[in-house]
Amino acid sequence: MARCGSEAFQLGHLHKNAQSVKSIQTTIPYFGIIYCRKGIFCNTKALTSFTSTPGLCPVEMENSMSRPFAEISFTPSVRATQARNGSAEGYAKFLAGATQEDLISPVEASFIAQRDGFYQATVSETGWPYVQFRGGPAGFLKVLDERTLAYADFRGNRQYLSAGNLQNNDRVSLILMDYPNRRRLKIWGRAKLVDGADDPALMQHLSDPNYRGHPERAIVIKLEAMDWNCTQHIPQRLTLEEFEEYMAPLRDELAELKARNADQKDKPGQQR
Repeated sequence: MARCGSEAFQLGHLHKNAQSVKSIQTTIPYFGIIYCRKGIFCNTKALTSFTSTPGLCPVEMENSMSRPFAEISFTPSVRATQARNGSAEGYAKFLAGATQEDLISPVEASFIAQRDGFYQATVSETGWPYVQFRGGPAGFLKVLDERTLAYADFRGNRQYLSAGNLQNNDRVSLILMDYPNRRRLKIWGRAKLVDGADDPALMQHLSDPNYRGHPERAIVIKLEAMDWNCTQHIPQRLTLEEFEEYMAPLRDELAELKARNADQKDKPGQQR
């Protein structure tokens, strides 16, 4: 069930006769846009991954917001701005039923395991935020337990901006994107830098021998809060690998048509 403000709609049974989940994948983002219009809030605390089983769509969206997220994000200035713009009352209703803590469930763990990158923000000693894209093989950001994430910090341009910022301020924020399905998970936590020589077992667990990157250290993040939010304004994009999934059937059909045409040409006396 997905609920936005006072409106609710059921997901997962809209296409019982669908031959492919692709039709469902196409439909759901539009519901997100329709129901997350101005003045109506849409928050997805639990959003399962699309299944590859034809005809099924086990997507579940719950009307839920965690109190840790609100305590971190809804500062007095933010609440004052919400009040001026008419959204304070709506968010107050969400917070009335807020969960008391955030734990990484199998839903979030599955979503995280599929990502091959994320945006990470740290804060410098001068108070300036620094945002960068961290990339790697799919699943390089690993869930160690329901409160802990970690990833191998690969050598880059050796400016060490994030690593340096975390020495002074351990607060970190991540945004994980699923552009094809227009989903977004936001994570707040406190990060610790672990040198590879200090914990070889952890480094081995986080490293992928098939990936070209050289891991210098581990970044271990203790979860403080997380939040799913609505699909509105997220562009739908595909990587080359994801696009290939859509192109493969077309290529197969084209090859079949070419074979038929060649067969027709080989038949003597075939009319054109």
